[in-house]
Amino acid sequence: MIFPLVKKVFKTGVIKTLQGTKCSLRPLSREDIPHLMKLVNDIKPRETLRNVLPMTGSHIERMIEIMERCPYPTSIIFGIETDGKLIGLTSLDKINWISRNAYISIAIYDTTFWGRGIGEEATRLLLEYAFEYLNLYKINLEVYEYNERAIKLYKKIGFKEEGKLRENNLHHEERHDVIIMGMTAEEYSGRKL
Repeated sequence: MIFPLVKKVFKTGVIKTLQGTKCSLRPLSREDIPHLMKLVNDIKPRETLRNVLPMTGSHIERMIEIMERCPYPTSIIFGIETDGKLIGLTSLDKINWISRNAYISIAIYDTTFWGRGIGEEATRLLLEYAFEYLNLYKINLEVYEYNERAIKLYKKIGFKEEGKLRENNLHHEERHDVIIMGMTAEEYSGRKL
């Protein structure tokens, strides 16, 4: 069997709600689309993210639809919720079920919630889900070199810098490196977030 450990996950459903003390990660629904459009199209948080172009409601609806229909999704997206309010998104992307690796991304779009430790908790919840529930072996991420807050957070959690994509990002007419970071299941277990 190609996916021995993954099969049981899909029998119970791949996406579930993950509860922390500051936030929860939950599946997205179509009812979230109007609010998500306002969040993801705010220019300030997008400066440190890859989705620089505005998103439409139909684009968000397609993302939700793909996750609902695909038996082995290559992306799993969660809404980040605090105090009953959807404030951001986090995801596992480029999931490779054979090699057991994925990329992680996180965005707190509502800037009034920045600096409260919610991004850290959301990242820790997603790592727990990836390593302990989905049985992935390695989580990778890419971060722009000027996003110092995110780099500091990722290092604090235990990600290791693995390389750079030199001058790969254009931001305010200047070229910047993209830093590649990663964490293995052993590194995660040793730190037990």
